[in-house]
This record gives sequence, structure tokens and C-alpha cells, in this order.
Amino acid sequence: MPKQANIAVVDDDESVRESLPDLLNMLGFTARTFASPEEFLESDFFRQTDCLILDVAMRGMSGPQLQTELKRLGSKIPIIFITAQPNGQRQRLVEQGAVDCLLKPFSDTALREALNRALRLSDGCPEADPPLERNQSPDGCGQQILRIEDNNSRGKSVLQKTTDGAVHLS
Repeated sequence: MPKQANIAVVDDDESVRESLPDLLNMLGFTARTFASPEEFLESDFFRQTDCLILDVAMRGMSGPQLQTELKRLGSKIPIIFITAQPNGQRQRLVEQGAVDCLLKPFSDTALREALNRALRLSDGCPEADPPLERNQSPDGCGQQILRIEDNNSRGKSVLQKTTDGAVHLS
């Protein structure tokens, strides 16, 4: 059986720390959350992390500061930044080595694509092959419809909370 990728989520927003791991688990990943970069660096999970989903602006050490510290430590963990501030820093963060910088709220599709790119960079880590089915929307606008195979209400709630309505659920 292939190894599940270990995804660390570092965000000082409690709602992100509560909802994003559920989505990541549904996508077939092992997820662990941290309220600060310092908490992540002090954890045992730090050395097991295959990909880091990292908020840009946090109290104390910022996401970009953690990225710099990881480079200093010789870590090559792929980083996906997430931010609620559309202030044009995406290109700079990617130029500095991030896989992507997603604007909150982001779609499950954008997250999955960024994770797949990140995991291709991570040595020996498989790409996700989640138990989800994607179809084009019936309105022809190209929006993705996400169908959860077991169609449970908890899954729908998690996705709606995580993506803040960016995904149509049926």
C-alpha cells in the first residue's frame, strides 16, 4: 500500500485549522495543524512533512519568515502559501521557491492541483488519488462540481466551510 502524504497546515486562523485537515483527509492525505511557525518547527511532524500549507501573515513569525528559516535549516519541504490578502505578493513568493500562493477562499481544485505539483517535488511521495469524482458543471461555465462518493452531510459541510462556497456540491 502506498504511503499517505503528510501535509502540515500552519495558520493562526482556528477555522482554517479546523476545516482544512478534514478536506485533506477526504483527499487521501494525513494532515496535522499548527497555530504558529514556531509550533511547527518544535514538532516531531516537521521532519515527516511532505508538503507545507502555510499562511502568509501570522502573529510572530510570518509564513515567508518560516520559509527562510526552513531554507536555512536545509529543508526542502514544498510550500503552498495561502492568504486572505490579495496584495500582489504571489509572484514574489513563487519566485522565492513556493509551489503556489492561493487566495482564500480557494477551490478544492486549486488546492489539489497545488498539492499535486508540490508532491511531485517531494522525494518518494506519491501523488494524491482521492476518492472524489469531478465533472463539468451542467451550466457549461466550466466550474467544477465535486461529488463525494458516500455523499455524507459531514463531507459537504467540511467542503463548504473550507472553500467558503467556491465549490458547487450536489
